[in-house]
Amino acid sequence: MFGIATLYPANYIIEKLNQLRKEDSTKTLLKEVVIDSPKDVAAQNRSIDNRRGQSLRRVVKEFFGDKYAENPALNLRNDEDQNNCKALRAAYLCLATERDCKGSMGAKMLHAARLAGHFVKDNPTDRDLQSLVTTLGYADYFTLKTIQFPTIQMPELEKPVMIRASKEDAELIKKFQNDWNLPNQQSVVTRLLENFQNRLEAAKQLAEANQKITQLEAKIKELETMKPQEITLNVSELESLVQAKVASAVEKALQGLPVATGVTATVPRQLEKPREEINWEVMTDAEVWGSKKNGAAIEKVRRAFLAMTTYNDTVATGDNDRIAITNLALRELSGANGLVVRDWINQHKDEVISHNAKYGMENKKDPSNPATYYNKGKNTEAILQLINEEFLGGEGMRKASTEEA
Repeated sequence: MFGIATLYPANYIIEKLNQLRKEDSTKTLLKEVVIDSPKDVAAQNRSIDNRRGQSLRRVVKEFFGDKYAENPALNLRNDEDQNNCKALRAAYLCLATERDCKGSMGAKMLHAARLAGHFVKDNPTDRDLQSLVTTLGYADYFTLKTIQFPTIQMPELEKPVMIRASKEDAELIKKFQNDWNLPNQQSVVTRLLENFQNRLEAAKQLAEANQKITQLEAKIKELETMKPQEITLNVSELESLVQAKVASAVEKALQGLPVATGVTATVPRQLEKPREEINWEVMTDAEVWGSKKNGAAIEKVRRAFLAMTTYNDTVATGDNDRIAITNLALRELSGANGLVVRDWINQHKDEVISHNAKYGMENKKDPSNPATYYNKGKNTEAILQLINEEFLGGEGMRKASTEEA
């Protein structure tokens, strides 16, 4: 028999077990093992242990310790090296039964068996009561202190109000509830309103952007209509220009001929052609994707990134249709060379990490390295095609040319 140590409050242990039992993924797992072995409970338990046992044992070990822990929360059971799921379950049965059931020993055994799920009938038969032997296998803990109910201040729930809807709209709401796997129709209405607000904000931003584009186009037309300015040179500047022209002509005429000793010909250094400055922000998507000039590839990656983040923020519902910002996704949408995409991500690392983390799409094992991010189990091609059509005017998803690489 083992007493339960007082390092952790009893309610804390019960709360941790409840958290493990309430996971949605656990419900899905239970349905799957029943389908695989509908009449073999032992096979179902083995399947569950094979798929979940090791990860759950790590969680229990982390919170409650093993034989190497200095002060484990639970005393180890016989022949056990660590506090595993069965030990935690046995402690839970002891605590919950002691707290909730004050009757005879038989009543407590029935209560513990129901908590463990060994049988759930209100009036068990003698055959059902044979499951109590299994429950006895968990009865090796006892409590040292009185177990109290937790004093938790429950949040006040907002009282819902009635909203009228047509029959067609009500059916559509039920469909959304099923498609989005939401608990009730109120959650569907909330999400629809959130999506509507997001679209209003996106429309507002688009209108502001269009206004800015109109202003820039007007400025460009104004600059194009300006008359060329006359350049005035003084005598000294004119002489220098003439000397440079003469020296250039002499050098060209003397090419291949010997130069007399003591005579030095001085040729003015040709001025570098100034690099053309391109304002990519005022160019349309079609102009950017049709350009082969230096900087076009980087602009394509930047616009692809903005298109993906805008889609995630305003259009995606979260039902496995958001897309993580990865090198591969940016490369396919922008059409730019993979090395260009890699360098751009390194320069904008904080923005990429922040957006992916916002929707839980970062690599949990290495969140600080965007190169490890990936889109698993998603129809990436269809999502990128939608983003291209909606936010890039269908200009994206072209392969980069050699000049852009």
